Amino acid sequence: MARLSFEFPDTLEDAAGAVNAEVKTTEWLSRFGNTAPFDNAKAIEAAFSELVVQEQLNSDVVEINDDLVVVMRLNEYQAAKVKPLAEVSEQIKDLLVAQKAAEKAQLAADELLAGIKENNDVTAQLEAFGAAFEDKTDVARYGSDVDSAIAREAFKLPHPTEDSVSAGTVTLGNGDLAIVVVENVNVDESVEVPPTFAQQQTQQLAQSAYNSFVSSLRENADVKQKSLVAQDSQL
Repeated sequence: MARLSFEFPDTLEDAAGAVNAEVKTTEWLSRFGNTAPFDNAKAIEAAFSELVVQEQLNSDVVEINDDLVVVMRLNEYQAAKVKPLAEVSEQIKDLLVAQKAAEKAQLAADELLAGIKENNDVTAQLEAFGAAFEDKTDVARYGSDVDSAIAREAFKLPHPTEDSVSAGTVTLGNGDLAIVVVENVNVDESVEVPPTFAQQQTQQLAQSAYNSFVSSLRENADVKQKSLVAQDSQL
């Protein structure tokens, strides 16, 4: 398929016939928000490549997964444009409503969090929002039945003390807000930290900082690359 799609770059029929595949036409594709298999970054990069859009040739073979590869060519292209306000007014309205709701939810969560840190009983306030606390014990950093965002936040929070409540808020994957309160921490004293652990961590941090520094230099530097031409000599 790769060979024939390259040798006959203005059609997919030859390549499809060689592997008993059917040429199909997709719905409109955009750079984001497509359904499978065009939610694959490599597929979209190939679909919007200069080879496909400008030269109108077959794309390179794109491996989506172990069971699926695709070759694409342009059927129709529509350049990006600003939609009329009437067409997007409902979307804008929904977006603004969602943003306002998120802001109000965050304010309510912050108010509840402040009360919790002052050791106030916020049960009635939670009930007014149709919410309640769930008690979880022996929560592990990974592999527990607790939402992963909540588990991560719990392990970020400081250990609770007699003088302070350890609590915070976190946004879940579905957009909901959760208040996380850590009441007790169990430390496994049997785990031995290797003597080289601190050194390894330091090396990793140093390497990460170095990579960030080099990336910054490359982004801000003007680089001129000279071409090298190889010539055969006859003796």
